Amino acid sequence: MRPGTSGTAHLQASGDLTGGSPLDIEVTGAEPSAFGILFVGIAMLPYPTPFKGGLLGPDPVVSVALTTSPAGGWLISGTMPVAVPAGTELYLQYWYQDLGVFAGAASTNTVGGVTPSRRRGGRPRPALECGPLPRPKGRF
Repeated sequence: MRPGTSGTAHLQASGDLTGGSPLDIEVTGAEPSAFGILFVGIAMLPYPTPFKGGLLGPDPVVSVALTTSPAGGWLISGTMPVAVPAGTELYLQYWYQDLGVFAGAASTNTVGGVTPSRRRGGRPRPALECGPLPRPKGRF
């Protein structure tokens, strides 16, 4: 996490990570109307990796360009893809432009979770609650 001019931005995600279930990802407290990148990884970087004056958490495999609202946040609501295998680790961190800080960028915390395994009969096992790192399991 790298605080910005507006303070410390917060990333949170909610959902049980079961394929087809609701999934919400939200950022609050970032710079208003700022361009940024949501990094999505299936692993954490094995060592602290300096990035734009802070530390990058996920080992990114996907990056999504997102701009914050005039209130300094965004919300993505959707469904968890069905094709993600059970036991897949997912980690998220948002970096955004902030010209008022060193290197011109700030970031949120990193959140993560693990997709739940399935029981016999095809029903998902109950997901475990998950919070900030390290190594959360189940729900975001």
